[in-house]
Amino acid sequence: PRVVLERAIAVVDGYLSGAPETLGWYGPFKRSPLGERISDIAEAGLSAIKGRLLPAFTRYRDYMAGTLLPAARETLSICDDPDGEAYYAVLTARFTTTPMSPEDIHALGLSEVDRLSAEFEALARRHGFPDTAAYRAHVVDAPDAALDDADAVRRNVESLAKRIDAKIPAYFGRIPRITYGIESMTPDQSLRMPPAYAQPAPAGGAQAGLFWVSALPEKCPRYMHVPLTLHEAWPGHLMHIALIQEMDHLPAFRRFGAVKYTPCIEGWALYCERLGEDMGFYGAPEDDFGQLDMEMWRAVRLVADTGLHLKRWSREETIDYMLEHLSLSRDTIEAEVDRYIALPGQALGYQIGGLCIRKLRAAMEDQLGDAFSLRAFHDAVTGAGAVTLPILEQSVTQTLTGASHAAR
Repeated sequence: PRVVLERAIAVVDGYLSGAPETLGWYGPFKRSPLGERISDIAEAGLSAIKGRLLPAFTRYRDYMAGTLLPAARETLSICDDPDGEAYYAVLTARFTTTPMSPEDIHALGLSEVDRLSAEFEALARRHGFPDTAAYRAHVVDAPDAALDDADAVRRNVESLAKRIDAKIPAYFGRIPRITYGIESMTPDQSLRMPPAYAQPAPAGGAQAGLFWVSALPEKCPRYMHVPLTLHEAWPGHLMHIALIQEMDHLPAFRRFGAVKYTPCIEGWALYCERLGEDMGFYGAPEDDFGQLDMEMWRAVRLVADTGLHLKRWSREETIDYMLEHLSLSRDTIEAEVDRYIALPGQALGYQIGGLCIRKLRAAMEDQLGDAFSLRAFHDAVTGAGAVTLPILEQSVTQTLTGASHAAR
């Protein structure tokens, strides 16, 4: 689609306009704890960026703009390609690891949006507001919703992360050996990136993982901080992936291929957002709002992705649907919609994975009764590694029921 190519060209233009020393490729050299001891390697890396990577990206940019863009289609749906509907069904199966059809996923999305809308109404009344609109206005339009600057955002997230770390041993028996840090993106990166993202530690353990937060306070408002930190850092992505990388009994493709299992990895991180309730990190009106708003974001993705491709919604129709249900800025939503257009099906795994893990926990609580241990459940989920959802359910069930029988 033309809109995908135009955005891709703009991203590459951003690379080409920056000084080589400021680009992400050079970042590991600047962050390395070895400092001056790797100055020769860092210089060689910078030379490779200047002499090989940037010229290659220039050729890539020219190919997209000169060859692909003139032939791009104006329509958005992958179903407009030859055998597109069958291919979309393949992608939805790949990215959800379930037999659900695109039509089933669209229906689930609508149901989830209705469920969360009802939860929003109940939450608004619990906090003393007449409806969701008044509650949303109170939180989103609050003078202190956006902190003063990038440093203030980072410091607030650092403080929160340390408070979460203190609770981890009560909920997990297995904890990674590696640590993590928190850094601010550059303002330029923040414009085209989500509010936050995780950069897992290298498998060799030479550097810590990094939780990157936006340098634009309005893009990462305070009410997002609790669910974002739980999702991206510990016990979410950085902890989960670190644990998987430490499973040296697994073959390499399973230790280092976690990103290929979207519903397992993203579903766990989404589960961790709500786990904050058990851990005591919710209760304030803005934090409760942030948790539910973030889950609504993932539910809306089920509708938006299938709406674009299966139902052939327009870009504007999809943006309007998301604006109706979310507190994200229009710029962020436009970037989200363009992502769904460019990566059909990828956004579907988050909510489906999160729901699977929550349902699995409820089933284990019901089956094991007084023998159920939340700590053991979490160790069983993270100990399964990166797997499909059916394998995750089978592994956790066998682990917990086997342990329960052994205890008796």
